[in-house]
Amino acid sequence: MKKSKFFNRALVVLCVIAAFYFVGHFSAQKKIPEQVLPPVIKFKVFQSKNPPFNFTFEYPDVWHARERGYQGSYDMVEVMGAPGKNSPLMPGIFVTKKALAGGGTLNGLMDAWLKTEGRYRNFKVFSSRDIEVSGQKALETEYGYVLSLPLMSSKAKSITVKKEQIVVVKDNASFELTFIGTEEQFKIYKPIFRHALETFEFSEP
Repeated sequence: MKKSKFFNRALVVLCVIAAFYFVGHFSAQKKIPEQVLPPVIKFKVFQSKNPPFNFTFEYPDVWHARERGYQGSYDMVEVMGAPGKNSPLMPGIFVTKKALAGGGTLNGLMDAWLKTEGRYRNFKVFSSRDIEVSGQKALETEYGYVLSLPLMSSKAKSITVKKEQIVVVKDNASFELTFIGTEEQFKIYKPIFRHALETFEFSEP
């Protein structure tokens, strides 16, 4: 009788161990490895003599950077890549600087941004977390929605757009770093955006 009880307990223990093994094994299989930057990509540094752009960061040398000013409301740097053969959307990195006359919190700025973006079809927030950018506290949110592209075209198709939005506050100004692309572009070019974030530095006054 004792042997039977011992055998049953041993069998239960072995079953539990086997269950943990298979759960861990299949969980490991489901993990998608994080994409890394191909070594062939060359980068250049964005650096401007225009006073609003008191920051630098690296971006692919084949992408095109352009500075924009919007009548004092905000200033923006656009860095655009190639859309690809079958995509109506160009992947891009945007850095927007706005003055904060009355101050502002990271959560308040992000909520205001998402409220504006929430007008798009099938808008959904995927994740949000606290990070650091150039030694400053920042808030990062990843989200998506559906657009009909090309805009104002009878041949427009529904495209899922993904964005990563980061808000930083420094010296009475907000800095919004945005990465945009289709789902496929997001997978391919996200390491480039991560590199831009890692190399983003505020210039010394």
